[in-house]
Amino acid sequence: MSEMVSKFNGCHDCVKRTYHSGWNDKRYMDAAYEMYYADQQQKFNLVHVWELLKDEQKWCSLVSEISKRSKLADSSTLNTVLDVEDDIHERPFGVKAAKMQDKKRGKGKIEEATGSSHTANVLDQMWKVKKEELERKERISKQKIIDSLICKTEPLTEMEQNLKNNLMTEMYTAQLKLQMEQSERGE
Repeated sequence: MSEMVSKFNGCHDCVKRTYHSGWNDKRYMDAAYEMYYADQQQKFNLVHVWELLKDEQKWCSLVSEISKRSKLADSSTLNTVLDVEDDIHERPFGVKAAKMQDKKRGKGKIEEATGSSHTANVLDQMWKVKKEELERKERISKQKIIDSLICKTEPLTEMEQNLKNNLMTEMYTAQLKLQMEQSERGE
């Protein structure tokens, strides 16, 4: 099976390498079928396998498609002698071009610096808001626990009593701390 797919792939690559004006993929496939039939004297019936494998590295064409211009450029560079001194002396930038380049460099650095500091400020503000929101949710959760323990009609167990006392002490100290901070700020 692998041999059949490999031979068909070779036929398809051969057909694809020869340029035919106006041909679409279907015409290339038909020509590949004909070439395979002429070579093997049997129809190729593993198209579904070839469709799956054609893009795999093993089945890709070894010869890369190169345009005529790049082929001509490569062959001309082999025959010419390079003059090293001409390459060393490059023409310097003009005054206007140098000024434009300096302006572009300066603007980029300023934009990068202000952009990154602005991003950092936004992230800090978002973190502060998120932290305050988490603290608020935690306070509300603790308050609900205290309320449920206070509203309980049966007597509290020792563990529930300890939890209630700890939470009330914690809430009281947090409230005092908040009031002290507000008085220091003059609110």
